[in-house]
Amino acid sequence: MNQIQIPEKFAPFLEPHRYKTAYGGRGGAKSHTIGGLLVHIAARQPEFIVCGREFQNSIEDSVYRLLENTIKKDGLTDYKFTKTSIENTRTGSEFVFKGLSKLDGVSIKSLEGATKLWIEEGQNITNGTLNNVIPTIRTEGSEIWTSFNPSVIEAPVWQRLVVKPPPDSVVVKVNHNDNPWFPKVLEEERRHHFVTMDRATYDNIWEGVPMAFTAGAIFREEMAAMEKQGRIGKVPHDPTKPVIAVFDMGHAASGKGDPHAITFVQQGNGTAVNAIGYWEGNNKPLPTVVQEELIGRPYTISKVVMPHDANRTNSHTGKTDVEIVEGFGFTVEMLERTNDLDRDVNNLRTVLPLMFIDEENCQGLLACLRNHRREKDEKTGLWRFKHDWTSHGVSSARYLAVYYNIHGGLGYYESVDDERRSAW
Repeated sequence: MNQIQIPEKFAPFLEPHRYKTAYGGRGGAKSHTIGGLLVHIAARQPEFIVCGREFQNSIEDSVYRLLENTIKKDGLTDYKFTKTSIENTRTGSEFVFKGLSKLDGVSIKSLEGATKLWIEEGQNITNGTLNNVIPTIRTEGSEIWTSFNPSVIEAPVWQRLVVKPPPDSVVVKVNHNDNPWFPKVLEEERRHHFVTMDRATYDNIWEGVPMAFTAGAIFREEMAAMEKQGRIGKVPHDPTKPVIAVFDMGHAASGKGDPHAITFVQQGNGTAVNAIGYWEGNNKPLPTVVQEELIGRPYTISKVVMPHDANRTNSHTGKTDVEIVEGFGFTVEMLERTNDLDRDVNNLRTVLPLMFIDEENCQGLLACLRNHRREKDEKTGLWRFKHDWTSHGVSSARYLAVYYNIHGGLGYYESVDDERRSAW
């Protein structure tokens, strides 16, 4: 029987636990160790292992190559490789590779029967994806393995798996000094970073310490000012004033796994904009979202603001998303398509200084605004907005800013009565 050597920190991964989480800085051998453990386990017993990440445009984005190299290096001869999977011909084990954010109600069924889910690059996973995927991994004795380099303290995977881990969890922090095979070339790079980087950045990259703000956060100054000026705290709902609900549709409305986001705002004192509520979720048909998140809240909603893609036909109902919401009796304003995200960001920069955000009811929105950033496209060399767990909350806020600047404020619109809403 082939043997495998692993860093001592990973010993708890040899025991049965529902959740196994490994996080830390660069050079801790997290992916290589987990990949090695899984291919050896699958060579000894039947397993159906799903290797998932938030986004996977092609198999090259996955850990397929890492597993293939490990199998060949360790002399595991019973494996065969197809274009989309890796199979063990002796045990019947199979590895499949998925982009988790794109799993809809139909395709998520392909995860049923999974004995193990490995979430790689967990720092990019959204709350919506976790809510969508975890309940699907329900085979008796199944396990959810997660590996990641921490990004920020508000990242969903950090809060849900490390700060407040679920029952039957094992959480290990693995850094470069826990890796007995840490290469010399990385040690030289680490030493250079230690003397040239600021401490917070070094600790994040090499010691696995999450940052308060994402490096390069677009709205860092605005959010820091908001906190300093006391505009984050208790922002109560005023029942005498109407509420505007601002959607980002993601892909959830068409049955995909990408989440909706809704920001609920009211006019505050003077030009102030009060954000009193926020919701994000996926894998629910839009009519259910409307019933639970619009009608189900104690708000008088005068208008629902929706982006241009709300005019597409919903695959579940045959109606556009706008028609669905209007069918419940709500007034809808659909914003025109914008091809200039920089202009939208500047719109939001003009509105953020006017905003008061409820700290408890808008936790998700605050996390998104604090941590949304740009990334450099390695192929083109151009900077783009990073699409990750922060994207949908920020998009909802961007649409709020576009609406605000179009109308010169939130305005006032008569709400519809409950009879029209219940007529759906």
